[in-house]
Amino acid sequence: MAGDINEVTRGASVLPRWVYLITEFRVIITYIRLIFFPVGQNLDYDYPAYQSFFDTEVLLSFVFLVSLLSFSLYLYYRYRRTATHVRLISFGVFWFFINLLLESSIIPLNNVIFEHRLYLPSIGVFLAITTLIFMAVEKLKKRNYQIEKAVAAGLMIITLVLTGAAYARNEVWKDQKTLWEDVVKNSPDKPRGHIGLGSAYKSQGLIDDAIKQFEIAISLDPGNSKAHNNLGNAYRSQGRMNMALEQYKAAIKFDPDNFEAYNNIGITYKSQGQLGMAKENYHAALKLNPNYPKAHNNIGNIYKSEGHPEIAIKHYQTAINLDKDYAAPYINLGNVYMSLDSIDRAIDSYRTAVRLDPFSAEAHYNLAVAYRASGLIEQAEEHYSAAAGLMKKRK
Repeated sequence: MAGDINEVTRGASVLPRWVYLITEFRVIITYIRLIFFPVGQNLDYDYPAYQSFFDTEVLLSFVFLVSLLSFSLYLYYRYRRTATHVRLISFGVFWFFINLLLESSIIPLNNVIFEHRLYLPSIGVFLAITTLIFMAVEKLKKRNYQIEKAVAAGLMIITLVLTGAAYARNEVWKDQKTLWEDVVKNSPDKPRGHIGLGSAYKSQGLIDDAIKQFEIAISLDPGNSKAHNNLGNAYRSQGRMNMALEQYKAAIKFDPDNFEAYNNIGITYKSQGQLGMAKENYHAALKLNPNYPKAHNNIGNIYKSEGHPEIAIKHYQTAINLDKDYAAPYINLGNVYMSLDSIDRAIDSYRTAVRLDPFSAEAHYNLAVAYRASGLIEQAEEHYSAAAGLMKKRK
């Protein structure tokens, strides 16, 4: 799910420095609440941006945080030469604030709140709480010898409750669909969740559902380039090429640097037999991002179709160098080698493609053809069967 986190991190706009700072006072209170009561969690919060320091919620949060930090400083200096355990509580509080400082201060980041930022700071809170519990037990057990058992039972109950909550949260994170459905449920007015859910639906072949989510995202943010691009992909998968082109062009209108949209326009034109237009848009994508492997792979296909295998090979190899786990350029490289009667090189390329994507019927079929051409009939039959099985499952 790292991709989902990265997607959220990239997709947000940055608030003005002052607005970000005063909003973070409220965010830190939310972080503290999540440590003690981990409910209402969300990958992509629709968190309000506060405009005034004198907003009641901001001011109260500031007072609480300053009081907490001041009290911790007092404890540290009051007991700096005597009670180590008291200083340990102060250390835990300092740890929490210091580790939050970089992401919850005057330096604006893409998202005002992100739960993973709490992981390291929370260690300090748990340290302080644990120390406080042991101090309380030591003090009270002289009056009540049953206190240790009561605390142990209480901690066990809390552990069981938190374990259950963690299990329930893991169910949300089990796949992209459940994760983004949870985001949309908690933040229905943010386009990013609908884009993520639409992408999850599309990956599962639920194209109509995906289109609906992308359309909702556009209704919430008409200038969202990514939503237009993804809607274009959904239309293209249904064969609605003209509607796809409209969405890709809208994506570029709202973000002229959207190289993925140019690449998708190229794919659409190629599917319509307009190789010149396809080539032009692949070049546009590479001009914006020379390190985009998909565009190199796609323009390589154009050069192969135009009878320029050397240039095609160059682009396929560039795509491979940029992304060694990308199977498509290996398949296409094998196709060029086959056209040049370089069977051994073709077999090597197809075998790599099969290793990278064992569910690619095309890779298995092309490898079978190459094996047959080299006289390796048994290996060819094996991959013919694999290709046939994959095609049957696809239907």
